[in-house]
Amino acid sequence: MKSFIPTLSIAIITLILLTVFTYLPVGSNLWHVMTSNGYIIPKESSLFSFQVIEMNQGSGEWWTYGRDDQYYYHFLALPDRPYVKIPTASTVNCPGFIPNQFGTWCLQHTR
Repeated sequence: MKSFIPTLSIAIITLILLTVFTYLPVGSNLWHVMTSNGYIIPKESSLFSFQVIEMNQGSGEWWTYGRDDQYYYHFLALPDRPYVKIPTASTVNCPGFIPNQFGTWCLQHTR
């Protein structure tokens, strides 16, 4: 019976970790940062809060659109400007805003 308790504890911890990494952004973000070339987390965001809205449709493994509690992001892949952002609060004043269509973003609200 003594060996059953540690085995059960390990199984429960493993199940909890798998659930966290599967259903929370941190799991996906951590995996992509470690395994994908070109995948970045915006400096204003974090592994825990950044959520991918849309991944690149080609062979690259990077996001094209993402968000967190403060901003929506569009990945540009430019050396001096890897992404643009728009505050989520500003999207209320941006008629026709669609998070994964950069042409609908009101650029005067970007920083």
